[in-house]
Amino acid sequence: MIKPKSPFKDKALLIYEITTFLAKHRSYIASQANRISDYFEMSAYNSIVRFYENNGYHVQAVNLFNGSFKYKLSPTGYPERFSYFVVQKEYNFRGGKKHKYEFEIHHNLAVESSIDKGIYTTPDISVISKGGIKSLRDYRYFFSGHRAYYYACTESLQTFCEVKNLNPFPELLFNFTGLVSEIMNEVFLGKESNSRPKHIGPSLMLSGNGNYHTRKIQKTLTDRLAINIFFGLFFKAAQPFSRYYSKRVIKIGSR
Repeated sequence: MIKPKSPFKDKALLIYEITTFLAKHRSYIASQANRISDYFEMSAYNSIVRFYENNGYHVQAVNLFNGSFKYKLSPTGYPERFSYFVVQKEYNFRGGKKHKYEFEIHHNLAVESSIDKGIYTTPDISVISKGGIKSLRDYRYFFSGHRAYYYACTESLQTFCEVKNLNPFPELLFNFTGLVSEIMNEVFLGKESNSRPKHIGPSLMLSGNGNYHTRKIQKTLTDRLAINIFFGLFFKAAQPFSRYYSKRVIKIGSR
C-alpha cells in the first residue's frame, strides 16, 4: 500500500512562490501570516489569478498599501482595507463593437445565497463582477448594526473556490457540493451559463493527494457537475493553472 504524501510543505518555499508571483505584478507581500495554511491560501489565490492570466485576461493588482499586497486571510475586516486583483477581457462583436468585461478576485468575501436572500457564507476565493460588493447594517445580524457588513450579491458572483490544507476525504468532497448548491445553484442543477467570457468552474483546492476512493469520488463529482476538484497542490501548485493544463480545467460562462 502506498502511503499518502503529507499535505504539508516547507513554509519558506511557499513564501518564495508568493513573493515571486507578486514581484511579477509590481508588488510584494505584506507581513501578515504565520500559519502554513495561510500561506497555502495565498498560493491558491495566486493560482486562480494565474489561471485568468493564462486564459487571455489582463490582470492588475489593486488597492496596494505602499506597494505591498495585503491578503484578506479571514472573513473579518472591510474589503477596502485589503488588496485584490482586477481581471479584464475584451471581445469584438459584430459591427465592430468592442466590450470590455471586468471582474474582481477577492479573498474571504461574504457572498449571498443563490436560493434565499439574507443568507451569507464566505468562500475562500470569489470572482465577482467589478463593483459587485454591497453593504448593509442590520442589528439582528451583524455587530448590533453598528458596523457595515460587506458581501457580494448572488447576481455578481461569477465563481468561487474553497482552499483546504488537507488530504482529501469523502465528507470534505461531498460537503463542497453543498456549498455549490447554496451559492451557485444553477451550476449544481446543470443550468450554468455558457456565455462569454469564461470563468474557472467552482473549485475545491486541496494540498494533499487522494487515494483510490477519493479519486473515484473526485471523478464522479466532476463528471456530474461543472466543478473542479484539485488534489496535490503542494506538489504541482502551478501545473493545473498553466497555459497548457488549464485547457483541461472545467469552465463556466459569465452570469
